[in-house]
Amino acid sequence: MENISLISRKANPLDRILSKCIDIPFLFCLIIFLGKFGHLLSCIALIALELEQFSLGKRIMKLKTISLETQEGVDYKDSLLKNSLPLFFIFFSMFTFSGFIFSIIILSIYTITEVFFLISLNTRLSDQISNTTVIKL
Repeated sequence: MENISLISRKANPLDRILSKCIDIPFLFCLIIFLGKFGHLLSCIALIALELEQFSLGKRIMKLKTISLETQEGVDYKDSLLKNSLPLFFIFFSMFTFSGFIFSIIILSIYTITEVFFLISLNTRLSDQISNTTVIKL
């Protein structure tokens, strides 16, 4: 019975995309204005954004990331797993300009893939990897 209520509360793809559109410019500003220190801060922020009430986009859109196992808010492990690929490329991009350009290309492909999964399956690839979902509050 709990799974039925969880499915009915699942956030729609448009709300999730809008939530990310609010959060991503914040991460880019950290990188652009603070350089290498901004890269490190954006890595920390990316993990923290999945945790309860840290994401401005999720607050505005009234969304919450939860673990499918516990049906409660995600912990650091879930967030790290969910964001492992973007974290890798954000971290990698801070060493050289070519690394930065390569990371932008790969993150763009990753984003397109995530949006495709979200629209076609109503779940992100990273949700599948980390066994999480996003619900509407």
